[in-house]
Amino acid sequence: MDACALKEYIITNNYVSDILNNLNCHNIREYSQDIRAGLPTKCNTTSISINKGSLKTKVYTSDKNISGDIFTLTMNLKQFTFSETLKYLHNVFNLPFTKFIKKDSKLDPLDIFRSVKPNYNSTKEFKLYDETILNNYITAPNLWFLKEGITPSVQNQFKIGFSPEHQRISIPHRYWTGEENDYLGVMGRTINKDYDMLQIPKYFPLVKFYKSLNLYGLQEN
Repeated sequence: MDACALKEYIITNNYVSDILNNLNCHNIREYSQDIRAGLPTKCNTTSISINKGSLKTKVYTSDKNISGDIFTLTMNLKQFTFSETLKYLHNVFNLPFTKFIKKDSKLDPLDIFRSVKPNYNSTKEFKLYDETILNNYITAPNLWFLKEGITPSVQNQFKIGFSPEHQRISIPHRYWTGEENDYLGVMGRTINKDYDMLQIPKYFPLVKFYKSLNLYGLQEN
Protein backbone atom coordinates (compact mmCIF):
# COMPACT_ATOMS: atom_id res chain seq x y z
CA MET A 1 0.00 0.00 0.00
CA ASP A 2 1.10 3.60 -0.53
CA ALA A 3 2.03 6.05 2.24
CA CYS A 4 -1.51 7.42 2.71
CA ALA A 5 -3.06 3.95 2.93
CA LEU A 6 -0.32 2.81 5.33
CA LYS A 7 -0.96 5.81 7.55
CA GLU A 8 -4.69 5.02 7.66
CA TYR A 9 -3.85 1.38 8.45
CA ILE A 10 -1.70 2.45 11.42
CA ILE A 11 -4.36 4.85 12.74
CA THR A 12 -7.25 2.40 12.33
CA ASN A 13 -5.43 -0.42 14.12
CA ASN A 14 -3.81 1.80 16.74
CA TYR A 15 -0.33 0.53 15.84
CA VAL A 16 1.70 3.58 16.93
CA SER A 17 2.94 1.87 20.09
CA ASP A 18 4.03 -1.17 18.05
CA ILE A 19 6.15 1.07 15.82
CA LEU A 20 7.69 2.83 18.82
CA ASN A 21 8.55 -0.54 20.35
CA ASN A 22 10.22 -1.64 17.11
CA LEU A 23 12.22 1.59 17.11
CA ASN A 24 13.44 0.81 20.66
CA CYS A 25 11.71 3.83 22.15
CA HIS A 26 10.95 3.66 25.88
CA ASN A 27 8.33 4.75 28.43
CA ILE A 28 5.54 4.56 25.85
CA ARG A 29 2.36 6.07 27.31
CA GLU A 30 -1.00 6.65 25.67
CA TYR A 31 -3.15 9.71 26.37
CA SER A 32 -6.56 10.74 25.04
CA GLN A 33 -5.17 12.50 21.96
CA ASP A 34 -1.55 11.52 21.69
CA ILE A 35 1.14 9.00 22.57
CA ARG A 36 4.34 10.03 24.38
CA ALA A 37 7.64 8.18 24.53
CA GLY A 38 11.37 8.62 25.02
CA LEU A 39 14.03 8.40 22.34
CA PRO A 40 16.39 5.39 22.37
CA THR A 41 19.50 6.09 24.52
CA LYS A 42 17.94 9.35 25.80
CA CYS A 43 16.69 9.97 29.34
CA ASN A 44 13.77 12.26 28.54
CA THR A 45 10.62 10.09 28.71
CA THR A 46 8.36 12.55 26.83
CA SER A 47 10.63 13.74 24.01
CA ILE A 48 8.37 12.12 21.38
CA SER A 49 4.76 13.26 20.90
CA ILE A 50 2.54 11.59 18.27
CA ASN A 51 -1.06 12.61 17.59
CA LYS A 52 -3.21 9.47 17.39
CA GLY A 53 -5.65 10.91 14.87
CA SER A 54 -3.18 12.27 12.33
CA LEU A 55 0.21 10.71 13.27
CA LYS A 56 1.71 14.20 13.34
CA THR A 57 4.93 13.86 15.29
CA LYS A 58 7.16 16.21 17.26
CA VAL A 59 10.52 15.25 18.70
CA TYR A 60 12.23 17.48 21.26
CA THR A 61 15.97 17.07 21.79
CA SER A 62 18.71 19.21 23.33
CA ASP A 63 20.30 20.02 19.98
CA LYS A 64 17.34 20.19 17.56
CA ASN A 65 13.58 19.71 17.27
CA ILE A 66 11.98 17.53 14.59
CA SER A 67 8.47 18.00 13.20
CA GLY A 68 6.70 15.72 10.74
CA ASP A 69 4.86 12.43 11.08
CA ILE A 70 5.50 8.81 12.09
CA PHE A 71 7.45 8.35 8.83
CA THR A 72 9.71 11.31 9.65
CA LEU A 73 10.46 9.82 13.07
CA THR A 74 11.32 6.43 11.55
CA MET A 75 13.52 8.00 8.88
CA ASN A 76 15.50 9.93 11.51
CA LEU A 77 15.94 7.05 13.95
CA LYS A 78 16.79 4.42 11.32
CA GLN A 79 18.61 6.77 8.91
CA PHE A 80 16.36 5.50 6.14
CA THR A 81 15.14 7.09 2.93
CA PHE A 82 11.38 7.55 2.58
CA SER A 83 11.09 4.44 0.41
CA GLU A 84 13.16 2.40 2.88
CA THR A 85 10.91 3.65 5.69
CA LEU A 86 7.76 2.45 3.92
CA LYS A 87 9.38 -0.94 3.29
CA TYR A 88 10.47 -1.21 6.94
CA LEU A 89 6.98 -0.44 8.27
CA HIS A 90 5.41 -2.90 5.85
CA ASN A 91 7.77 -5.55 7.22
CA VAL A 92 6.86 -4.63 10.81
CA PHE A 93 3.22 -5.52 10.09
CA ASN A 94 3.98 -8.39 7.66
CA LEU A 95 2.40 -6.49 4.78
CA PRO A 96 3.42 -7.02 1.14
CA PHE A 97 5.46 -4.09 -0.12
CA THR A 98 5.47 -2.74 -3.66
CA LYS A 99 7.64 0.21 -4.55
CA PHE A 100 5.54 2.93 -6.13
CA ILE A 101 7.16 4.83 -9.00
CA LYS A 102 5.53 8.15 -9.70
CA LYS A 103 5.36 9.12 -13.36
CA ASP A 104 6.97 12.40 -14.32
CA SER A 105 4.48 15.16 -14.88
CA LYS A 106 4.55 18.91 -15.21
CA LEU A 107 4.10 20.68 -11.91
CA ASP A 108 1.20 23.10 -12.02
CA PRO A 109 1.59 25.72 -9.24
CA LEU A 110 -2.17 26.37 -9.37
CA ASP A 111 -3.18 22.75 -8.70
CA ILE A 112 -3.75 23.48 -5.01
CA PHE A 113 -6.52 25.96 -5.95
CA ARG A 114 -8.34 23.83 -8.55
CA SER A 115 -10.26 21.81 -5.95
CA VAL A 116 -11.43 24.93 -4.10
CA LYS A 117 -15.10 25.70 -4.69
CA PRO A 118 -16.38 29.26 -4.27
CA ASN A 119 -18.52 29.67 -1.17
CA TYR A 120 -20.92 32.56 -1.46
CA ASN A 121 -22.99 32.08 1.67
CA SER A 122 -24.91 35.33 2.06
CA THR A 123 -26.20 34.28 5.50
CA LYS A 124 -22.75 34.86 7.02
CA GLU A 125 -22.31 38.45 8.09
CA PHE A 126 -18.91 39.78 9.04
CA LYS A 127 -17.52 42.98 10.48
CA LEU A 128 -14.50 44.86 9.18
CA TYR A 129 -12.11 46.56 11.61
CA ASP A 130 -9.48 49.21 11.06
CA GLU A 131 -5.95 49.25 12.52
CA THR A 132 -7.27 50.08 16.00
CA ILE A 133 -7.98 46.34 16.31
CA LEU A 134 -4.23 46.02 17.02
CA ASN A 135 -4.31 48.37 20.03
CA ASN A 136 -4.85 45.51 22.48
CA TYR A 137 -1.65 43.78 21.44
CA ILE A 138 2.07 44.45 21.59
CA THR A 139 2.92 44.70 17.91
CA ALA A 140 6.52 43.51 17.74
CA PRO A 141 8.44 40.49 16.43
CA ASN A 142 8.62 37.62 18.90
CA LEU A 143 11.24 34.99 19.66
CA TRP A 144 8.85 32.02 19.30
CA PHE A 145 8.23 32.68 15.61
CA LEU A 146 11.87 33.67 15.06
CA LYS A 147 12.94 30.20 16.25
CA GLU A 148 10.61 28.72 13.61
CA GLY A 149 12.31 30.70 10.85
CA ILE A 150 9.85 33.61 10.55
CA THR A 151 12.05 36.68 10.27
CA PRO A 152 11.33 39.96 12.10
CA SER A 153 10.72 41.73 8.76
CA VAL A 154 8.01 39.21 7.83
CA GLN A 155 6.48 39.45 11.31
CA ASN A 156 6.37 43.24 10.94
CA GLN A 157 4.77 42.95 7.51
CA PHE A 158 1.99 40.74 8.87
CA LYS A 159 1.62 42.80 12.09
CA ILE A 160 2.42 39.81 14.30
CA GLY A 161 2.28 40.72 17.99
CA PHE A 162 1.55 39.40 21.46
CA SER A 163 -1.44 39.40 23.79
CA PRO A 164 -0.30 39.64 27.46
CA GLU A 165 -3.89 38.99 28.57
CA HIS A 166 -4.20 35.68 26.73
CA GLN A 167 -0.47 34.77 26.66
CA ARG A 168 -0.76 34.14 22.94
CA ILE A 169 0.96 35.37 19.80
CA SER A 170 -1.51 37.65 17.99
CA ILE A 171 -2.00 37.03 14.26
CA PRO A 172 -4.24 39.67 12.62
CA HIS A 173 -6.13 38.60 9.50
CA ARG A 174 -6.45 41.27 6.81
CA TYR A 175 -9.51 40.93 4.58
CA TRP A 176 -8.19 39.54 1.30
CA THR A 177 -10.41 41.66 -0.99
CA GLY A 178 -10.44 44.78 1.17
CA GLU A 179 -8.19 47.78 1.63
CA GLU A 180 -4.76 47.44 3.25
CA ASN A 181 -6.02 48.30 6.73
CA ASP A 182 -9.25 46.25 6.62
CA TYR A 183 -9.14 43.50 9.25
CA LEU A 184 -11.58 40.62 9.81
CA GLY A 185 -10.26 39.41 13.16
CA VAL A 186 -7.29 38.13 15.15
CA MET A 187 -6.10 34.60 15.85
CA GLY A 188 -3.97 33.79 18.89
CA ARG A 189 -1.33 31.08 19.05
CA THR A 190 -0.36 29.65 22.44
CA ILE A 191 3.25 29.86 23.62
CA ASN A 192 2.82 26.88 25.94
CA LYS A 193 5.01 24.14 24.43
CA ASP A 194 3.01 21.45 26.28
CA TYR A 195 -0.31 22.60 24.78
CA ASP A 196 -0.98 19.19 23.22
CA MET A 197 -0.50 17.25 26.44
CA LEU A 198 -2.51 19.84 28.41
CA GLN A 199 -5.20 19.83 25.69
CA ILE A 200 -4.85 23.58 25.15
CA PRO A 201 -5.88 24.69 21.63
CA LYS A 202 -2.81 25.74 19.64
CA TYR A 203 -4.81 28.44 17.84
CA PHE A 204 -7.72 30.33 19.37
CA PRO A 205 -9.61 33.40 18.06
CA LEU A 206 -8.89 36.56 20.05
CA VAL A 207 -11.36 38.44 17.81
CA LYS A 208 -13.76 35.95 16.26
CA PHE A 209 -14.49 35.92 12.53
CA TYR A 210 -15.38 33.51 9.72
CA LYS A 211 -12.00 32.18 8.58
CA SER A 212 -13.66 30.46 5.61
CA LEU A 213 -14.43 33.89 4.13
CA ASN A 214 -10.78 34.86 3.96
CA LEU A 215 -7.52 33.72 2.39
CA TYR A 216 -4.79 34.61 4.88
CA GLY A 217 -1.74 36.37 3.39
CA LEU A 218 -3.28 37.27 0.04
CA GLN A 219 -3.77 40.92 1.03
CA GLU A 220 -0.09 41.27 1.97
CA ASN A 221 1.03 39.54 -1.24
